[in-house]
Amino acid sequence: MKEGIVVKGIGGFYYVSTEDGVYTCKAKGSFKKDKNILFVGDHVKLRVVNESEKEGFVSEIKERKNVTIRPPMANIDRMIIISSVTDPAPDTVFIDKMITLCEHKKIEPVLYTFF
Repeated sequence: MKEGIVVKGIGGFYYVSTEDGVYTCKAKGSFKKDKNILFVGDHVKLRVVNESEKEGFVSEIKERKNVTIRPPMANIDRMIIISSVTDPAPDTVFIDKMITLCEHKKIEPVLYTFF
């Protein structure tokens, strides 16, 4: 069993970064049955099927620190919110929503503005 972090998910394939490299994995069938969804940022255990091709199956999702649905990510420490100051005009409603999301999910918000 190896442990790693999901770095990308496309079309049912998940790319898990481990100390030995990135493995292309599929989720175990019970995840679909239990309606468990893998998110980028999930800490997982995987079972290697083919070491030379770096292929495997995700067998377990470890406990999550936090999850956002939009964008779909897990275990976020810090969110950088980027906005212009003048042109285009800043979308203050969007900024407020993102900061509120951060506070609710215990994520450190960082607001970066530029001219």
